[in-house]
Parts: sequence; C-alpha cells; structure tokens
Amino acid sequence: MIKINGLLRFSSWNTPIGKPSGIIVKNSLVKNKKVPLIIENKSNGDVTCSTNATKNNDYISWYTCGPTVYSNTHIGHARNYMSVDIIQRLLRDYFGYSLIHVMGMTDVDDKIIQKSQLENKSTTEISKHYENEFISNMKALGIQPPMFTTRVTEHMQEIIEYIKTIREGGYSYQTKQGTITFDVGKLGLKQYNKLRQTNENSRSDETLVDQSKKTPQDFVLWKPVKMEQDVDGIGNQVAWDSQDLGRGRPGWHIECSAMIHSIFKDRLDIHSGGIDLEFPHHQNEIAQCNAHFHSKNQSTSAGEDSYQWANYFLHIGHLSISGQKMSKSLKNFISVDEYLQRHSATSLRWMCLLNKYNEPIDYNENVIEQCQIKESKFKQFLENNQQRLDQTFSSTISKQNNFKNSQALLNHFQKVQLDVHYHLCNDFDTPNAIESLLSLIKLTNEYQSQIDNDLLYHINQYISSKLNVFGFQYNNNSNTISTNTETKENEFLIEKLLDVRSHLRDLLKSKEIWDNPKELKKKLYQLTDDIRDSCHNEIGLKVNDVNSSQTNKPYQIERTNK
Repeated sequence: MIKINGLLRFSSWNTPIGKPSGIIVKNSLVKNKKVPLIIENKSNGDVTCSTNATKNNDYISWYTCGPTVYSNTHIGHARNYMSVDIIQRLLRDYFGYSLIHVMGMTDVDDKIIQKSQLENKSTTEISKHYENEFISNMKALGIQPPMFTTRVTEHMQEIIEYIKTIREGGYSYQTKQGTITFDVGKLGLKQYNKLRQTNENSRSDETLVDQSKKTPQDFVLWKPVKMEQDVDGIGNQVAWDSQDLGRGRPGWHIECSAMIHSIFKDRLDIHSGGIDLEFPHHQNEIAQCNAHFHSKNQSTSAGEDSYQWANYFLHIGHLSISGQKMSKSLKNFISVDEYLQRHSATSLRWMCLLNKYNEPIDYNENVIEQCQIKESKFKQFLENNQQRLDQTFSSTISKQNNFKNSQALLNHFQKVQLDVHYHLCNDFDTPNAIESLLSLIKLTNEYQSQIDNDLLYHINQYISSKLNVFGFQYNNNSNTISTNTETKENEFLIEKLLDVRSHLRDLLKSKEIWDNPKELKKKLYQLTDDIRDSCHNEIGLKVNDVNSSQTNKPYQIERTNK
C-alpha cells in the first residue's frame, strides 16, 4: 500500500474520491486485505440515473450478474442473490444509502438455444418461462427486486455499438472463422490481470475453440451465425444483423459491459456476482470496459495507473453439497421450489446471515436445523417479552436489586449496540453481529423477572429492528416474523372469506332455494367443501373434520407441502 497525491493505493486499485462510509470490505480487486468502502462523488453528471438524497448524499451504483434463464433456479443461485439482498438492505436501511441496483439477464445463449430445440419451443418462450420462475422464486424468498433488469435481447443495439467502439480502438481482430475477438495482448497483461494473475497460455473463453486466435486468453465479442446450430426449436434463426459486425450474436462477457454502460456510463461503484464469475467473466468485463473507455477517448492504456471502471467487486461464496459446488451441469442441485416444499424461506436467509457472504457454505440438513434453532431463539425471545409487556405497563421497581440488574443489563445493551455496529462495518460481518445479539438475548432472559419493563421494551425494539434490517418482517402486534408465504396465506384467506360472504348473500337472495331445503343444504355443504379444498390446494392447509364432542374445535388443521 502506498500513497499517491494523497490517495491510498493498493496495488492496481485506487481509492475512489468521495465521502468515507466507515465500512471496510473485501474487494476482489485487492488481494489479501480489506479496503475502505468509499462511494464516489457523482456530481459530474456522467450517470444517466438520479435518486432522492438520503442522509448519505450520494447513491450507490450497483450491478449484479443475473441468471442465464434456461432452467430451474436452484438454492446455489439463491444463496448469491440472498447475500446481495442482505448487504443491500444493510447499506440502505442501516447505513442510510440510496441504491440504484441493476441486474443483467442473459436471455440468449447456447444453452437456451439447445433447450428450445429439445422442447420444440422458441428461445423467447424458454427464456420468458424461466425468467418468470426466477422472479417468482426471488419474491418467495423475500429478495427485493432490482431497480432495473437489463435483458440482452433488449440491448442488442447498445451491445453492437459497444463492440464497434472497441474495434475502432484496435482492441479486437477477426479470426479465420469470422469471430470478432478481443485482443488481450493489445490491452496488455498488466491491465488484463485485474482480478486473477494469468499468462499468455491461460485459457479465457471455453466457448471459443478457434486455432486462429492470437492467444488462448482472447475471447469472443461477436460470433457469426451458424446456420444449423443457431436455430431454435421452431425453426427461427437466433441472430441479429449488423452492417459492421455481420449477422450473429454477442459473446457472453460483452453483454454485461454494454448493459452496464447503458445505465451507468463509464463508472460503477459495486459489481457483484458468484465467486465462479471472477474469472474469466468479470476479468473480461473489466478488460472490455477499459478498452471501450480508451477507444472512446482516443487514449492509450497507460499501465496500471489508467482508468478504473468499477471500484469494488464483491464475490459471493459457493453453496456446495457434499463438498461439491451446486450446479446444473453436475446435476446435484436443489431447486428453490423443492427447497420451499421442505423448508421456510426464512431458513435460507438465516443460513446466509450465519455465514460470511464471501465464504463457502456446505449445505446439509444439519445446517438448516441450526438455522431453525437460531431463528427460534429470536422469535421466542420477542414473543415472550411482548407478552410480558402487554400484560403490564408498570415500570415500578418492586425489588431492591432491580435497579442494579437493570444497570448491568443496560451496560451490556450499550456494548452490544457498539459491537453490532462494528461487525456490520467490518465487511458486513453478520455472523458475529448475530452472536452479539444472542448474547443480549441470553443476559436479558437471565434478568427478565428482575428488570425494568421500560428497558425490556427498548431491548425488544432494538432486536426486532435489526431483524427488520436483515430482511425479516417483524410484526409488533402479532409478535411474529412474517414471510412472503404468510402474507400470501393471509391474502388468500381474506379473499376466501369475502367469497363465502358473497355466496351466502346470493343464497339468501334466491327465492327458489328456500322452497327446496335439500338443495339449500346441498349448496351449503358444497360451499364448505370448496373452502376446505381451496385451502389445501392453494396454501397447503389441510382441514380435517373431527367429532366436536372430543375437542373444543370441530376440525383439525394440518400443514402440507405446497
């Protein structure tokens, strides 16, 4: 680490010019050390978006690599987006930043074409189906949507123009097969090796098997159409026309660079994605953005002191199963739908919170069980305390040692608040923040009957507020952690209640039905059966009728997987 013109410099990374956040992060651009998170001043007007100011005046520009939509979303994907969701909630709801979050969606790709051929469908039908499933899965998990979703097929002209600018700067060449290829040698290894050290023999793009490439590192910008391969399941050619590039479609890496540029232009605060995207995808993105910038400004890539496109790369650790990365290619994945049939959405959020976002998680049922135990401790604590607070509003100290105990607990409460803040500032260390909260729960439980109710109230509010920041919907009235699933159930039951009211009114208005008691009885039984069946089919609540003489309720409710 050295200082140049008063700015900290870590190897090939420069600290942004802006107001320090007080947060330090593990930035993939800087190996083996954490660096201060500084949100760059955006008063220069080079960004196309604007937002209302918060207590931190500058917003955070953030891009996340989204899925290639050709198959079911699995919990390995979900771990990535859940971790990003947690960090963004902390930045927005705890640290007070405003965010502009963009997610890129790859809706044209070799895998999508192959899937369409297998199912005799268009690539559009395949990509829309799995994109909708992805969005539905994210909603079910309580993951907040991005502000913008950019799709490759909707940004084809921007991608073409982006490639043209790179070509004008001399950073690409055309192979004998007609593929427009990025020239890593032209950029230089010092500029290319931003995330991972490579040499001329390092392979950068597995999709480009072309002996006429200059080096194995070079990668696809635009691939010419292949008449037999680039046809979807209903015979449509998957290609776009370009006078300069020829008929074809873009490579994978160029998509993100161009789509980011369409929103944020030449500067980006934070780029996130799974750790498997660090190389080659993100490294190639950086190379393209540097080449585009130098081409547009007719400058040269002047060593490692040149243009810095993205200030921070945050990479999310793998979710593995039996020690192997969970992936579609290995066929060892658990889809989000399958997971939610067995476990709650909150359990996955707890799993991400109890592990550092950038470290691997080995998934097994014991991990889920530990998450459920931790969640139960928080829920039980809040429910028990709220019950006590609801029963009595008196803060009278009835025992002589109550003040002493309250003072001891208050001191620990203040320490926990400082500790939690420290941990969240330290690379969003949620595991240790939660351990600090649990220590507060433990001591409060020990002193519960010997402390002032007012102090108990404030501890309850503090714990619940942190759960809200972490993404749990705490309801002060019902003392429960509500999830999207519970909200869906409540909405369904309210709607069903109104339906019953409507049906009963129709029956009451019908003169004919009163002249036929048997038909009335039949209609009423049918109505009750419809309610029972709907509850089971729609929200997984199975209602069983029982003998009313054996219980105070003439029914039993069983929750099934739905």
